[in-house]
Amino acid sequence: MSPEDSDRSRAPKDQPENEESAVDPEWWKYIFDDIYLLTDARSICDTKLTRAETDLMERFLRTPKDAPILDLCGGQGRHSAELARRGFTSLTTLDYSAYLLKLGKLSDGSQGVRFVRADARCLPFRKSVYRAVAVMACSFGYFSDDDQNAALLREACRVLSPGGTLLLDIPDGEKALKDLAESSWHDANQDIMVLRKRKAASGGLKVRELVISKEKGLIRESRYFEKLYSARMIRNLVSSAGFKAVRVYRGLEKLSNQEDLGFMSTRMLVTARKRAD
Repeated sequence: MSPEDSDRSRAPKDQPENEESAVDPEWWKYIFDDIYLLTDARSICDTKLTRAETDLMERFLRTPKDAPILDLCGGQGRHSAELARRGFTSLTTLDYSAYLLKLGKLSDGSQGVRFVRADARCLPFRKSVYRAVAVMACSFGYFSDDDQNAALLREACRVLSPGGTLLLDIPDGEKALKDLAESSWHDANQDIMVLRKRKAASGGLKVRELVISKEKGLIRESRYFEKLYSARMIRNLVSSAGFKAVRVYRGLEKLSNQEDLGFMSTRMLVTARKRAD
């Protein structure tokens, strides 16, 4: 059995309909698969959006094109592939999803991108090997425990060279709660509809997602969680992980014309540098 198959076998099969049921703390190990490509195609398969996000990476990372860059929690490496098309030559995409990594390796534009499977809280790299680390598209905050999210930041700091840059693209916690849409739905294609119900809990948002086929009925029901941070909270968390010069940029909602991209509808950028000591 492959690691991917093992993780899929852990996914809850028959969850109760009660929306208050607990979220599996390891939901992120099995949800990012072929169904995810359908439910989130409006963002992760949108070339225009990927280019806009990569524009931000270039603007805020400000690294030479031969500098080592780590695309952390990077899925199929869509941002790394776009950077490669722009002439960047030392790119690594790390993610836990074997499915997305395999997809990335087979995609056009992946030449020159290194794909690595690992838990982002325990990176398989030496100290001080990257000039920049980026966590894009709201892939940070998957744990209700602050220390677990901070573990990812500490590892990012460890593998960065002194003075290296961190870039986080995360939900704007205050705006996400203020503008919370408790339910939404969209057609993923002519057959698949995605229904999401959201509720504030544990300092973040719990989401119940139903993926429904007009032909086959319910394909998957899943629950997941995103920790939400205010500008002050994320600034403190990043600083405590070993970074300095932490800056927060808000008001990035207009990267896409889509009405509801879930967590990606309310975004802010965080930049920081690793302390020289």
